[in-house]
Amino acid sequence: MINAENIKRIVIVHTAFIGDIILATPLFEAVHQSCPNATIDFLCTPAAANIVETNPYINRIITYDKHDKQKGLFQLLKLVFQLRKENYDIAFVPHRSFRSAMLIWLTRIPLRIGFNTSEGRMLFTHLVNYQKNSHEVERNFAFLTVLNSPIHYTTPVILPNTDDAELVTKWLSEQPFSQENTCIAIAPGSVWQTKRWPPEKFIRVIEMLHNLRPTLQFILIGGEKDEALCDFIQERVEFPLVNAAALFTLRQSAELLKKCTLLLTNDSAPTHLGVAVKIPVITLFGPTIPEFGFAPYGKGNQIVEIPDLYCRPCGIHGGKICPEKHFRCMMDIEPELVVQKILSYEDIQNQPAESGTSIN
Repeated sequence: MINAENIKRIVIVHTAFIGDIILATPLFEAVHQSCPNATIDFLCTPAAANIVETNPYINRIITYDKHDKQKGLFQLLKLVFQLRKENYDIAFVPHRSFRSAMLIWLTRIPLRIGFNTSEGRMLFTHLVNYQKNSHEVERNFAFLTVLNSPIHYTTPVILPNTDDAELVTKWLSEQPFSQENTCIAIAPGSVWQTKRWPPEKFIRVIEMLHNLRPTLQFILIGGEKDEALCDFIQERVEFPLVNAAALFTLRQSAELLKKCTLLLTNDSAPTHLGVAVKIPVITLFGPTIPEFGFAPYGKGNQIVEIPDLYCRPCGIHGGKICPEKHFRCMMDIEPELVVQKILSYEDIQNQPAESGTSIN
C-alpha cells in the first residue's frame, strides 16, 4: 500500500476521447482528498484541455497532441524528458493504451498506477482492477485503492467561467430564444457514423414535440464535424430553432446546456456534457450498449435502445458502416418512443399542449 502522506507531486494521464475525460473529472477531486498536500497535473490532448483548465483540483495542464504536432517517436521522447524534470512521485493512468503506459514508464516516475486491462500493464508498478460491469466513473475510483483511501462518489463536472457565461448569454440574446420557455438540446452527431441516429428521425421528434407542446424551444449542438448535420436538420424544420454547431468551446457548450431543460443525444461526448451540468439526458444507443459503462451517469437520465437485437454490440466504439448492412440498432428506434421518453419529464409535461394533437 502506498503512503499518501509521502506524495507531493502527482500526474494523471488521460489522452482518450472527450467523453472519457469528462468521466475522469470526479477522480481529480478524489485524488486531492486522498493527497491534500500534493499538486496534481493533468496530461491530455489539446482538445480536452478546455474541459479541465478551470477545474480547481488541477494545478497544471500538459498537452500531448499525439495525432498531429507531437506525432511520432521524437516528439514522444521530447515529452518524456519534459516530464522527467517535473519529479513526479506518482502517475495515475486511466487510459488503457500501450502508448500512455510506455510514456509514463520512460519518465521513470517511481510509482506508476494503471488498470490490469491496460495494453501496457507490464510497465506499471501497481495495477488496479478494471471492473467491466461498472460505470466508467466508478471504475476510475479504483485508483484510490492503492492509497487505501475511502471512496466518496461524485459526478462529472465542467466549470464554465464568467467569460464563457457572458459569451453564451450574449449570443442567445441575438437568437430566437426566450429564457422563459423550456428548451430541449439536440446533439445529433458522433465521431462514429453507426452511432448516429438518422437525421430524419431527429427532425420527426422535433416536429412532433413542436406540435404537441408549441412553446418548446430547441437548440442544436455539436462540434465542427457536426455542423453540416445540424444545418441539414435546421433547414428542414419549418419553424425557428437555434443552431449552435461549431460555435463554442466545450466549456461554452456546457454553459449553453445549462440553459436547457433536457438533452437528447447519441452515445457520444454530449451525453457526458449534459451529465456534467446536471440536466436530464436521454441517450440513444445503437451499436454500443450501456453495459460498457458509458451510459449517462446519475439519476433522472434515460437510455433508448433495441435491447434484444442479435448483433448488438458490434464493437466497442461503433464503426463507419453496419457489419450486417441493415443498421437495425438505430433504424428500429422510432421517433414516437423517443417523444414518449421526453414527455415523461414533468417540466416538459407542464408545457401548454396543443389541443387535438397526439403522438400517433
